[in-house]
Amino acid sequence: MALEDQQTLKLIQTRMSEAVFDAAALRPLLADITEFLGASACQLITTDAQSQIIQSAWSRDIPPVVMEKEQEFIALNPRMQAIPMMRPLKPLRERDFITPDAIRTDPVYQEMILPAGMGHFSGAPVVQSATFFAGLAMFRHQEDDAFSDDETALQGLVMGAMAPAFSLVERLETEQVKTVAQLLSKSGAVIVIDVLGRVVERSAGVEPLLERGGLKIGPDRQLRFAVPGDANAYNAARGVGGLVGGRFLVHGPEGDLQAVAEIAPIVMFGVSGGLTGSAVITFRLVQAEGRLDQSLARTAFGLTPAEAEVAAGIARGLSIKTISEARGTTENTVRTVVKRVMAKVGVSRQPELVTALSSMVFRD
Repeated sequence: MALEDQQTLKLIQTRMSEAVFDAAALRPLLADITEFLGASACQLITTDAQSQIIQSAWSRDIPPVVMEKEQEFIALNPRMQAIPMMRPLKPLRERDFITPDAIRTDPVYQEMILPAGMGHFSGAPVVQSATFFAGLAMFRHQEDDAFSDDETALQGLVMGAMAPAFSLVERLETEQVKTVAQLLSKSGAVIVIDVLGRVVERSAGVEPLLERGGLKIGPDRQLRFAVPGDANAYNAARGVGGLVGGRFLVHGPEGDLQAVAEIAPIVMFGVSGGLTGSAVITFRLVQAEGRLDQSLARTAFGLTPAEAEVAAGIARGLSIKTISEARGTTENTVRTVVKRVMAKVGVSRQPELVTALSSMVFRD
């Protein structure tokens, strides 16, 4: 092997370890690997035990057809079907698992792979276990030359340089499992979800939310949140833009406030995507049987009697509609009062208001 290639492989190993802690460093690394191996594109893909994609990182912008159909076609993709034939660090090429005639009739090739300019393939697992798969794939346009024996051998060496980073990820995530287990063992309401919004673990403290309808776990293990005002509608924890994030309110189907939730990542590693869950959601349940001490709230925040009364309804988890009906006023009027209360309390969002008032809520 040329000295220059040896130096490049050592640099790849170093940069891959850096990408474990800096997701932004992964794409430039893949771009450089693509150039080093003479490919047109490079993909690092990780999947779980059910072949659900955890992370799909590319060396360049990929045509929308790939992003739209990647998970849809994963079970039909001949390249994914060839995984049982693959051995870590030993790349297979197109000719090893599919014939040219089969390519001409295969829907995955015709609808996704060829239109995306990825006709030639060389790939293998970097790591592979019963619960986790990480593979590196190289691509070229169909009109270009297929990958040669020397090129696939060099790709295997690149994979070998990347492998230690995944060992590091597994060690780090073992420690995270311990942290999450400790969190779940406490009495709080906690749910751990993976990058696709599926429930990995949950504590007993979330059962009241499931019973009251604020949360729902579907047959596919997807965590869903109730849509206020529609008893049959639930939004998935993962939307088009990714996982729901930050602090937010959990309402019941009737619009009643049930909890303040906060979501935070528990896996920060760029190359991982999450082996045991990618986020933890903690819920602060709203005590419907509790009452806001209005006198204390007026003193602490300078609220008027009307503002304190509205704040008491918010603290109990009542909807704007319910508060307006109880006060004999319009919903817009209640919303205006809520804005004044938030300004005096020093918060800008309703979840923050509920949290600020919670210390003044006492059980009847």
